[in-house]
Amino acid sequence: MSDLARLAGVSRMTVSLALRNHASISAGRRKEIQALAEKHGYVVDPELSSLSQAIRHRSQKEPPILSLLAFYDPNTKGIWEPYVKRFHSVLEQEVEKRGYRLQIFYAHQPGMTPRSLLKILLARGIKGLIMGAHDPNDPFAREFDFGPFSTVCLDVDQASQGLPCAGNNHYQTCFLALTESWKKGYRKPALLIYNNDYLQNWRWRESAYHFFIYQKELKLIPPLILSEWSDLEVSRWLKKHQPDVLLSPLSHTPQLLSGIGFRVPKDFAFCSLHIFDVEGRQIAGIDNQEPSQFGSAVDLVIDQMNRNVLGRQEVPVNIFTPGRWVDGATLPEKSGKGRRSKIPVKRGVKKPSIR
Repeated sequence: MSDLARLAGVSRMTVSLALRNHASISAGRRKEIQALAEKHGYVVDPELSSLSQAIRHRSQKEPPILSLLAFYDPNTKGIWEPYVKRFHSVLEQEVEKRGYRLQIFYAHQPGMTPRSLLKILLARGIKGLIMGAHDPNDPFAREFDFGPFSTVCLDVDQASQGLPCAGNNHYQTCFLALTESWKKGYRKPALLIYNNDYLQNWRWRESAYHFFIYQKELKLIPPLILSEWSDLEVSRWLKKHQPDVLLSPLSHTPQLLSGIGFRVPKDFAFCSLHIFDVEGRQIAGIDNQEPSQFGSAVDLVIDQMNRNVLGRQEVPVNIFTPGRWVDGATLPEKSGKGRRSKIPVKRGVKKPSIR
């Protein structure tokens, strides 16, 4: 590094900052020094870099902060409340395991704007930002300046598609749930999802559902996509289509169904695409392995901080954690397992080709 400083005619600190892509060095000078480093075969020693980061952390009285930018109501109540609490708890644990502490900011709280949040984060010296799942059309997500921060988006960065992501593989989890239901003899699956979840995750669950139905030559039950739970809408949809197994993200859907006269698994089976209590073994479905998922997000943002990688990127890294199947009482073996469904399937009709 001293040799590079001498060749470039600058200080060693300038070289250090330029190689870490620090904004305090002009873009032209950064490119010049980085090109010089590449020409002379200079690479960062990862062990020394990690050690330097650890020393900087120990010199601080308080653990450094990683911030979460959340796009839901800070006073979330109702069916989503337990999921928000669990999300905060698991993410906080993963952040603290790595020697940081978590600070939450809410995009939609009164008085918060992209400009005001930017000022707050800069004033507090916060470098790492975890962006929560969000609607692709959310103006806050589109307008916020991520340039000064190392940022990772949980699930999918729908607003710009320029941020690194770490989330759940929703296509894989939905297809896995359908496959396990099929193994147990169910031939008339239905999918109930929510609008915010549907938009935030590239419609992967619906895509998996449609392809599974096509692959198995079953009659398609149009997925029900809700803005929020509606007794009337859900009841009408279920009575009209009469599925033998229902797939949905919320683990306590059977409780909601009992309130409108449906009994699980007597009337139809249920499979959760996001099991809340994995150890309870009452609900069958998918363990999204949140500690691994959130841990990947935290590791990704810390890695960017160490390398001073900031803002949106031309080729962002994407890490999607697979789900794990968990058996449960809501999906018992169906009698007559293995027999074809009684749903009539038209014969002699050529499948449309996939282009």
